[in-house]
Amino acid sequence: MPDPAPVLQSTPDAGHDPTPDHYEAAVAWLVRLREPDTPALTAAFQAWLAADPAHAFAFAEMEALFDAVATPTRAAAERDRRAQGRSAFRPHYPRSWARPLLRRPLAVAAGLAAAVLLVTGQSDRLATIGAEGVTAPGEIETLTLADGSRVTLNTRSIIQAEVDRAGRAVRLERGEAFFDIASDPARPFYVHAGDARIRVVGTRFNVRRDRDRVVVTVDHGVVAVAPTSNLDNPATVVVGRQAVVQDQAVTAEPAPLDGQATAWRRGQLVFNQTPLREVVAELNRYRAGRILVLNADLADQTVSGAFNTANVDGAVRGIERTLGTRAARLPGVTVIY
Repeated sequence: MPDPAPVLQSTPDAGHDPTPDHYEAAVAWLVRLREPDTPALTAAFQAWLAADPAHAFAFAEMEALFDAVATPTRAAAERDRRAQGRSAFRPHYPRSWARPLLRRPLAVAAGLAAAVLLVTGQSDRLATIGAEGVTAPGEIETLTLADGSRVTLNTRSIIQAEVDRAGRAVRLERGEAFFDIASDPARPFYVHAGDARIRVVGTRFNVRRDRDRVVVTVDHGVVAVAPTSNLDNPATVVVGRQAVVQDQAVTAEPAPLDGQATAWRRGQLVFNQTPLREVVAELNRYRAGRILVLNADLADQTVSGAFNTANVDGAVRGIERTLGTRAARLPGVTVIY
């Protein structure tokens, strides 16, 4: 007997699996498609779908998710009418993946909240097991280790620590931390973060671990920074400089002006001609929900100013005034467009 055919024939090919960025863009389009249909909107949506096979799959999954969390009270005729308008150019995927889009605000809001949790993976439960310190969105916490060293964790951060007579080591599993290390020449202090290892004796420095790089900024003293693939040849970083570890290489460069790298310790985020996409990525670290930017042109516009980390909504309002944009606010998600 031949093997039964697989249930789903239209799953993404290898290399076309949606990424978190694809899912975020799909959520933004679901919000935008609540607006009245126009030829320009239809053309823009069609172009986005055609640009990458992963776009269609991400959109289908988010649409199905919204449908799953919504209560289907709209008449079938209305659902069919709304689906029909885009059926000519939407890609083919199994009916179970994407039923008609429900644009009722409560349904979309519920779906957005669920999608945000799915995409961002905020729990990180495994990383928190046995952690010395964990901070929630918007939280800053200072820890004192057994040797007297002090570690201040920024928002959404996790560290593991092992400090005893044999040695001193901390692993930054996620986020950012400022280290004020007690001097002990006999026991160097090591910080492991992603592909980077930082070695110090007694000094102050900031370590930020992003998705694909680690940035080390020195506030006092000297630190040695090396990629894990080349620990025997560390780069020496002094005050006023920072090291960027990316793709198993270390690049030394001047630290940002005005203390931008450590402004978070004062409850501030400082930007100087920074693209909106980077500003939003930074703001997203300080809130439980998610801020999305609807299109690439807007995301490329630059922002300058200082914002309060405890008032991200105020920062969004400031961006609206500065760039002349609008923001749609729904439970769990704010879309700037």
